[in-house]
Amino acid sequence: MNVTRYAKSISTSSIFLLFITSLFFLFRLLNITEESYWMDELYSATRSNPDKDFLNVYFWGPDPHPPFHYILLWLGYNLFGFNEYLGRFISVLSGTLVIPATYYFAKKIISERVGVISAVLVSINTTILYFSTEVRSYELMALCSLLSTLYFLNYFLSQKKLYLIAYFIFSLMLMNLHFFGALIIISHLFASFLIFRGNLLSKEFLSFTSINLLVQASYIPLLGLIFSVASSGPTWIQEVNFLTYLFNTFADFVFYEFVNQPMSNIFFGAILFLGLIYGMKQLAQANSSAAIIITILGLFLLVIPIIIGYFLEPIFNTRNAIGFLPFFLILISLTISKVTFNLSMKTIYLLGTIIIFVTYANYEERNKQDWRNILKDAVKESNVIYTPNWLGQWQTYQTWLGLEDIQLLDLNSINKSEQLKSKRYVVVWAQVRPEKMQRLRKILPRLRIKDEKDFKGGGIIIYEPVLQ
Repeated sequence: MNVTRYAKSISTSSIFLLFITSLFFLFRLLNITEESYWMDELYSATRSNPDKDFLNVYFWGPDPHPPFHYILLWLGYNLFGFNEYLGRFISVLSGTLVIPATYYFAKKIISERVGVISAVLVSINTTILYFSTEVRSYELMALCSLLSTLYFLNYFLSQKKLYLIAYFIFSLMLMNLHFFGALIIISHLFASFLIFRGNLLSKEFLSFTSINLLVQASYIPLLGLIFSVASSGPTWIQEVNFLTYLFNTFADFVFYEFVNQPMSNIFFGAILFLGLIYGMKQLAQANSSAAIIITILGLFLLVIPIIIGYFLEPIFNTRNAIGFLPFFLILISLTISKVTFNLSMKTIYLLGTIIIFVTYANYEERNKQDWRNILKDAVKESNVIYTPNWLGQWQTYQTWLGLEDIQLLDLNSINKSEQLKSKRYVVVWAQVRPEKMQRLRKILPRLRIKDEKDFKGGGIIIYEPVLQ
């Protein structure tokens, strides 16, 4: 029977890939909204509110990040409703798809064995696990980085227009996901000069260059916003120690802040760095074109941002460089494959399954700011709630919790009154305590704390007027 013949044609690696991909998907869907959204996630949801029009979502600032993720959320909210679940589901789906994408990329440039090991490493990677339930663009950036690079390589090997079309689609998404996505697209352009170096006037090279530049041109409508943000002063991103940042980055790639001891980071990072170098050396022997593409991509994501930060403002951190993470794991997998060359594929499947189950059984979600329960508890105190900042984010949770009957007001608004009319003011806060906010320097001296309640990353403060 045709069905029997088809079943026999399915490889063991494909079955294993389907198994671990499904396992990851179900694991991340489990209790997907158990943790509250925190400030950055609420920013994503607030910017993407379905009540906004398209242009308001596209150009909303000040925000250095391009709008594609927000537009995707906005479309989803308009189609399926404005809720907590949808934003995280998009990230879960994106993170899940990174597993088969990494497998097929590694299989194409090296071997099926390395593809399987790469898929296992992605499945247990704490950076991928964490951001797969974070309503930000990082998982989608890792996926699009893989796919755009894959189709770049496919086009170079076959010169098929279909691959160029696929490259254009995923690169356009990547370019408009995050400003580090632009660095990836520019790295492709530089890599293409090296790959086509003996044929720079060929139709294939000129076609690729045109498509790449067209993708970069999609940034033109955002240039005004970018210059505005660039001139607004320092960002929250900290300067890195040039001597240790690579070791810390590689340790973060694998452990993502779950191991946060400086010496441990340097130790593990140094081992991973050696594994990366060895893997790159092996890749250069097996597929020189892929080695060129990945090397230049690594330079643009791990080195160029440090140079930019040295002359301007710091822009580098691990999450921004997530576009390099799948390639990093592929190179580490190549090193592992060489070290474990005597192990059979059956043993790799078994060990991979055990490692995945052990990782998931012991994985602990990082605590996030508990905006949801702060607001739910505050409404028991009053139907008028004040917030020291980020009113829009609090209003998003107000909508999700169905608290239309309460008033959410900016704490600074009461400063306009010469006399404080209320006997108590219920204030919700997260991320930064009110007394640390410069914008409240005039109103806080007129209030004193009567009571307060702490939550994860925030709390409720009940103020009363200071007697004059």
